[in-house]
Amino acid sequence: MANQPASIKLIMQTGPQPGQEIVIQDRPQIIGRGSGSSIVIPDKTLSRRHARIWATPDGVAVEDLGSTNGMFINEQRVSGSQWLRPGDTLRLGDITFNLQVDQPGQGSIETMVPGTVRAPAGSDHTMVPAAPAAPFAPPVYAPPVQPGPNPWIWVGLAVIIATLIVGGALGYLYYSRVYQPEATAQAVLSPTLEPTQMPTATPIPTQTPTPTSIPEQTPTPTLSPTPAPIQVPGIPAAGANERQPPPDISSKISPFCNREVEVKANEPVLIAWQRRVADDGETDYLAQWLEAAYFDLRLDGRPVTDLGALNYYRDESCAENGLCGPTLNWWVNIGLLETGSHHLSLELYTDREISNGLDVDPADGRPDLFGPGPAGEGFCDIVVAPAATPLVEVTPTPIPTPKTDPGQTQDTAAPLGIFQDFERESTWKRGDQPYGQFTRSSAQVHSGSYAGQLSYNFPTANNDYVVFLQSRALAGRPNAISAWVYGDGAGHFLNIWIKDANGQTWQMSFGQVKHTGWQEMTAFLDPGHPWPSAHISGPNNGAIDYPISFQALVLDDGSDTYSGSGTIYIDDLNSQEGAAAPPPQVSAPTPAAPSSQAPANSGIYELRIGNQHRYEEPWGAPKSGDPCEAARTKNWDDKHPDYRGFNVELLLTNNSAVKVQDNWGENMRFFTSSGQEVVACYYVYDASPEGPVPGGTSSVTFFTVVPKGQFVQVMQLNLNGQFMQLCLDGRGGWSACN
Repeated sequence: MANQPASIKLIMQTGPQPGQEIVIQDRPQIIGRGSGSSIVIPDKTLSRRHARIWATPDGVAVEDLGSTNGMFINEQRVSGSQWLRPGDTLRLGDITFNLQVDQPGQGSIETMVPGTVRAPAGSDHTMVPAAPAAPFAPPVYAPPVQPGPNPWIWVGLAVIIATLIVGGALGYLYYSRVYQPEATAQAVLSPTLEPTQMPTATPIPTQTPTPTSIPEQTPTPTLSPTPAPIQVPGIPAAGANERQPPPDISSKISPFCNREVEVKANEPVLIAWQRRVADDGETDYLAQWLEAAYFDLRLDGRPVTDLGALNYYRDESCAENGLCGPTLNWWVNIGLLETGSHHLSLELYTDREISNGLDVDPADGRPDLFGPGPAGEGFCDIVVAPAATPLVEVTPTPIPTPKTDPGQTQDTAAPLGIFQDFERESTWKRGDQPYGQFTRSSAQVHSGSYAGQLSYNFPTANNDYVVFLQSRALAGRPNAISAWVYGDGAGHFLNIWIKDANGQTWQMSFGQVKHTGWQEMTAFLDPGHPWPSAHISGPNNGAIDYPISFQALVLDDGSDTYSGSGTIYIDDLNSQEGAAAPPPQVSAPTPAAPSSQAPANSGIYELRIGNQHRYEEPWGAPKSGDPCEAARTKNWDDKHPDYRGFNVELLLTNNSAVKVQDNWGENMRFFTSSGQEVVACYYVYDASPEGPVPGGTSSVTFFTVVPKGQFVQVMQLNLNGQFMQLCLDGRGGWSACN
């Protein structure tokens, strides 16, 4: 019986699932805690992409990918690529494995002793001592070398080819002697025939078409029509802005770094990569890439590119290998990142086959080709170190503060009127979202010498906002707070937070900053106003209980598809009592004819509601605050059934040429009729994959809870740079949002 290959496995000894078996393949597999890894192990001591492992004819290779907690073989820390011998212990972070081999024809898994290798076929012994391992130097990404074919295969092929040649020659001789076509055709196809072989006496030149007519009568077989572009995900390069990157950003990171890099806290991050092409004077390769390339850039699994964020500029540059040529330099400003680890990934697609005109990878003597469809990918793990000091925006030189200074935070309540004029130093602390800075500035002022300068950088095509906190007790019973705002016309929402005597925190809105220059804006303190006014935290009795305190300024992007940066100025925050409020105007998205049930269509994806769309009530609050965890553990507070359970089936149709990732449900966002975002969990009923294949549709069901009297009004999906939004009316009607 022919020898069967052994099955090589890693057996987990310590970790989340001791005894778990991982079969080692002959292709590289990534082990890590990130969802993009081939082997996902949810352990905090692992990096997102910790190590790469694969089998070769010479043994098992393992490579550390620049992990934080390192890779150890037999408790010796190693780096780069190494051999793993049978019986070795591999430790990644705090997780340990043993290398074991499943012997063919035996009923048990045998653990091979370190320092041994398999004996040759036919040997009387199962194992023989192994020579000391040579230094490991396999190609990092090369596929395993396959054994050469049997020599008799080549002999057989040679016999077949010789037979075909001899048969073809005999057939041609028979054809030329027995079957004679007409003279005119023979003259064209065989101009070397002797004149005596021609059946007519007509001179050959008068019968033979001129050489210039041959291409018109005989089309070239290799030519074929240019294929039509296919539909692919991502942001099209054709929509990018041609402009230089900001000169003052020091942290520039390539999405193809394929390792872990560290950046300083409170420094904006610029993602930058290149595409170098040939300059042969004939083909415009730059134009090919600008017309056909698409980029899916993601940070921690969420898209960070849209038509306003992708940029490029052109120049001439040379690579380390000496290749020079025109270069497309792509960049995206993702702004400030939160402290901690972040996973950046980039997937390149092309909607047709294109080339860079260079022979780079592989170096096979032909220009490299890309697409159609997936054409490359990369990643970079970004670690943002904690700041050395707390982030507090203050002016460098304190100025003595008079007792009546309205800008100084005091224990006593500020009387009605201006309570912050920015003329004196005061402290504002930024919230969790690191998307801006708030400083005292004299660049633009409404009155006095200073105003507050709010500089923002919203990097993603999601709901970006930034909060600046300063507590100030307010006297009286103010029902409005006004401010003078120097706008930039971007249309972002400027809001405030107030806290009342009952511990309730409310958000009230000045409205959208659609103007430029100075304009007075007023936020009316009325819990009944629609979104973006809303309850933020604490109990909710539906009313403001005086006295109150000012808590924060908030800038929220006007559209979740927006990304970019800008600056506004704020001056003379003023509390007012007895202000007359205008009729409320709803700013949240509204459905377009909900009964029409028109799906949201991005061009390559289509999102619509399926058969399930219902509420269940009453419903208890999730005790942990997380409806997904409460659904798994059935841990609901049924003594206080103040919620409604919401179930909805969403159908995603994929009209692109690339399969959608299975976890697309993680990109869904749900907003209630009060403007609050709620967490939703999802699951799949049928056996079809969560991510639809090209031309297919997948069904995913979502569940969440909303407070009584509210409903899910907006559902958003940002998938591979494609934005879709469905609006619901709370009575079963739905449609794509206007």
